[in-house]
Amino acid sequence: MNQNSNKVKWYPRLLTGEMVRAVLSGHKTVTRWPLRKQPVEDVAKRKGEWVWEDVDGNIFRAPVRPGDVIWVREAWAELTAVSPATGEPIPIGPGEQLIEPPTFYMDRKGYKRWNYDGTVIAYRANSDVMFCDGDGFSGEMADKDDMPHWRPSIHMPKEYARLFGRVTGVKLVHVQDINESEAQAEGVRPAFSHPGLDGVVSQPFYRWGFWRLWDKLYAARGLGWDANPWVWAVSFRLISKAEAEA
Repeated sequence: MNQNSNKVKWYPRLLTGEMVRAVLSGHKTVTRWPLRKQPVEDVAKRKGEWVWEDVDGNIFRAPVRPGDVIWVREAWAELTAVSPATGEPIPIGPGEQLIEPPTFYMDRKGYKRWNYDGTVIAYRANSDVMFCDGDGFSGEMADKDDMPHWRPSIHMPKEYARLFGRVTGVKLVHVQDINESEAQAEGVRPAFSHPGLDGVVSQPFYRWGFWRLWDKLYAARGLGWDANPWVWAVSFRLISKAEAEA
């Protein structure tokens, strides 16, 4: 689908490293986030296929619909494509993506020489990159002011993204409505306890694992599990960048 002609919406989602790895492994196929403005008391009725209304007449429209694209923002670093130590292109490692290939020129003797350009993006969730400075030094010998560094997911531009999901379903629900299978589809690890339980039990639950993750992300904003906020629950299937842009 063409983004412009078919009005496909692209919606960014910030994910932790753990959740990025869950998407990569195929364990995360659903994502939830709280509404920016919470409905008053309860959602009174559905006004349309993707529109709801609360008891005070406030309207809530789904931020995405089936067919739209979610693109993942994650912690990242921008690397050069040519090694400052060898002057040659650097092999692309795990958790890295070549965005712009380096250019080259032929010197007077007819040898290929690489320009120090090109862009490689490393993704913190599964990259084993070791940063070096402009002279090729790493570790204690490196110039710390002349090195790439991990940047927060909120600052990732869309052209550097590597994970794209085609939306397959959207629901407006309370966060506590999640069941065990839905929590597993969130990509979390099962937990033997939750914040409201003293001690542990003999069997772990995905729902409790999701509870812990949710509070880690949203409790400080007053939207934790106990507040039971309204959330968008969006299911998706992982697609390639080419399919997302088609």
